[in-house]
Amino acid sequence: MNLRMDWSWEADGIAGAEFATVDDAVTTLARHLDRAAAHFGTERQTRVAQACLAPMSAYMCTDGVRALTQGREWTHECGGLRVTLTPVEDPKV
Repeated sequence: MNLRMDWSWEADGIAGAEFATVDDAVTTLARHLDRAAAHFGTERQTRVAQACLAPMSAYMCTDGVRALTQGREWTHECGGLRVTLTPVEDPKV
């Protein structure tokens, strides 16, 4: 399933990319939060990661996948972190 994930974290701005799977998107989101620690400080990043990253990852893999398979966009917010998943049509189809 091809998808686009757009994410923003407080003043860090918006980033986005296309992924083949939700698992790939979850991995990238975790890496992004690690890099953002330099901007916001490790303590803040750790709090958001503990409070939001694991639950959001789980929601992405359940509710997000369900919405994508139905052809719908999915958005979730937590602790200033906002993630939107959008289905992308496979150009081979």
